[in-house]
Amino acid sequence: MLDQSSKKPLGTETANSPLSIALGLERIGLVAMRTPIISLICLVLACVGAAVSQPTSWLDEVAFIESAAELERVRRDAEERATAIVMANGAAPGTTYLAEVSTVAVPYSPSGTVRIRVRVAGAPDREIARGGVT
Repeated sequence: MLDQSSKKPLGTETANSPLSIALGLERIGLVAMRTPIISLICLVLACVGAAVSQPTSWLDEVAFIESAAELERVRRDAEERATAIVMANGAAPGTTYLAEVSTVAVPYSPSGTVRIRVRVAGAPDREIARGGVT
């Protein structure tokens, strides 16, 4: 099969070309596409989606608690760790917010076993995107 733009056999393109990246993703099974152009379009759309998305972190853990005060402490600790993760993932300082908190008792477990899920999001740090921070 020939690449129509350069009349070279497919698979001989340079390592940094978008087409070679798309074909590589198809070969290792991350993208199952029928034609290279569709793979290239999917790669571009994935890059655009990653560029415009908010930094977000999920923290999901199971804890054993004995009192309401201990539950509040465990939840606060989970929120702080999720906030640290989202800051490390590129959120601008002071823009993080608690998007979701869920505390549910775990069925068929000893009394006091709960599942805590925390999601924290923030606005992307534009200084990092511009290369202003070293």
